[in-house]
Amino acid sequence: EKMKLSRVPIGIPGLDKLIEGGLVKNSVNLVAGGTGTGKTIFGLQYLMEGARKGDKGVYINFEEETGQLSLQAKRFGWDLERLEKEGMLKILSVNMTNTHVINTLIDIENMVKRMEPARLVLDSISVFGIYSQISAGAELSQLLGIGGDSTNISMNEIVERGAIMGIVNKIRGFRSTSLIISELPEETQWLSRDTVSEFICDGVIKVSMVSVGTEVSRVISVIKMRNTKHSLDTYPMFLESQGIKIKKLEE
Repeated sequence: EKMKLSRVPIGIPGLDKLIEGGLVKNSVNLVAGGTGTGKTIFGLQYLMEGARKGDKGVYINFEEETGQLSLQAKRFGWDLERLEKEGMLKILSVNMTNTHVINTLIDIENMVKRMEPARLVLDSISVFGIYSQISAGAELSQLLGIGGDSTNISMNEIVERGAIMGIVNKIRGFRSTSLIISELPEETQWLSRDTVSEFICDGVIKVSMVSVGTEVSRVISVIKMRNTKHSLDTYPMFLESQGIKIKKLEE
């Protein structure tokens, strides 16, 4: 009899039962998809489910203004401010345009140490990767004495991948079950813009838009989930008043 792993339910009806009841405890999972596919809502719903179960959560936000995040949450009746006041949720909004990647990592680490969250969401690794290039690119060009724009793109890619491996490994060291959101360009065969996070994460869930005739709808599939039996099928995904729901095709 193999040992049953502890699971952390995502709280999206229909999805948890596709992955043996939830994410493996303390795993790092990528939620990848294009613009408007519902990735941020996915992350918030995961933290709301945690709060209902008494799990503290941290939302590391590189993308939205915090106000925007609260507005998005209100659509589904989720009160982020109240959870923050109660100490169940912390939103760390990082503006990387004026800080160094290293400082960002230190801020994240300090907050996680203080709060000890069971659940963590990082939104998004793509923005983090782009800024890591910019901050390192400037230093490299100074170091090498070359003009800013002639910095070789492959050097940028190396820097970005290094920064992403750094932050994912840092998150892996926290005792939380994490979701990392990744913004996918349309038409790409990769599951992450940086092409490395999909390999270093334990699980990958992909959300996409599909158009059938004039209808555009969202679909979701579990591409990879370590230590988990899961289907590779694609399931319809709906944004309803309580958040995201996954339905089997025959339902």
